[in-house]
Amino acid sequence: MQNHPLFKNVIKDYQKFFRIKKYNKNDMIFNENSECRYLCLVLKGAVLINTYTFFEEEYNIITINENDLFGEFLLFHTNPFFLGDVSASKATELALITKDKLLSILQNDTTLLNNYLSIMSDKSIALQQKVKILSQKSIKDKVLFFLSETSKRTKSKIIKIKSKEQLALFLNIPRPSLSRELIILKNLGLINYSKNYIKLLD
Repeated sequence: MQNHPLFKNVIKDYQKFFRIKKYNKNDMIFNENSECRYLCLVLKGAVLINTYTFFEEEYNIITINENDLFGEFLLFHTNPFFLGDVSASKATELALITKDKLLSILQNDTTLLNNYLSIMSDKSIALQQKVKILSQKSIKDKVLFFLSETSKRTKSKIIKIKSKEQLALFLNIPRPSLSRELIILKNLGLINYSKNYIKLLD
């Protein structure tokens, strides 16, 4: 647990304040509209937060990967209820801490507090970037905006993706529509791609 970014340069061991829970692939962790009572560190695996449109189409709000965390915003919100179903996308291990215990350790460790605020700041910017992606009018605009912004952030023209399915969920577009757009962009000489990466071409 001490390898999690939350504990970067933190000397004291806070493991006793956390409860470790393990989940199998597709296990439901929290249901939509359930109250968020914990800050959750993802020690292993990955977590999906998905909701559904009026027409029962699945929409990925966010994917939380290993060494990430979730619940940091809701835990202190006046309406602390999950906006989607929280599930494990693979075998997953979480470390959970209540609000009271979290406040206690943050108040007594400035390094830990700085790490926590830094993580929250980074995630806030990432959420703003996703809103900008989703505000693009066409599928082409969404795809190119996502690739361009990711390339700037990673300083690489090669953008790694887990799968086209996950990318389609993230961009909130149908999987077949994403595939068609990638083919069009490839034929235009703007990108090249394989199963696990998309490369921006000059």
